[in-house]
Amino acid sequence: MGFLDNLSSSVNRGVASAGRTTETFRLKNQLNDINKQRQALSAQLGASLYEMTRDNPELRAGREGLYDSIAALDAQRDAINAQIAQIEEQQRLQQAQAQVFICPKCGGRVGATDMFCMTCGLPIDQVRAAASAPVMQPGQAACPKCGAPMNAGDTFCMSCGTNVKEFQAAQATSAPAAPAAPVSAPAEQQASADGGTVCPSCGTPYTPGADAFCANCGAKLS
Repeated sequence: MGFLDNLSSSVNRGVASAGRTTETFRLKNQLNDINKQRQALSAQLGASLYEMTRDNPELRAGREGLYDSIAALDAQRDAINAQIAQIEEQQRLQQAQAQVFICPKCGGRVGATDMFCMTCGLPIDQVRAAASAPVMQPGQAACPKCGAPMNAGDTFCMSCGTNVKEFQAAQATSAPAAPAAPVSAPAEQQASADGGTVCPSCGTPYTPGADAFCANCGAKLS
């Protein structure tokens, strides 16, 4: 029994030691997180107080070195930001100069930084607009109002916003009626126009001397 008691006691001590180690590790991690949060808040507080007190000689007293060092770092930061902005602007201009449009009027090459086409004088805004205009694909539907390409099943034109179905219905309603087919003139009008003799009752032409009565209405012909 003594051996088993010693073994159980050793196991219990090992478990307790492992538990203490785990708890210590957990607490140290928690303490590390707290210190990081405190450091971040202290930095925010320090930055806020610096902005509020840097121009106050009384509050700067005894801390001039700190204030001057922070001011020097701020100046360096601003200078570097200005250099970065200048480099980025140069890159933007270089990319713009490298971009070339084709003039829709004369086919000339127009740089993105040009004000107009050097060949025909078309303003750059119109050149850009033509370059950005969507290209119709073979068999693709088009807006009935502005002619912009549309996908099958679209209700609204993505270019001008027109409701295609309503626009087409309005166009069909306002379309002029087809001209009526010409009506042939009656036979009697044609006959009278040719100078023939017609029945005084119904206008049917007849042959004088040969017809005693009208073949159409039966009226007696003189």
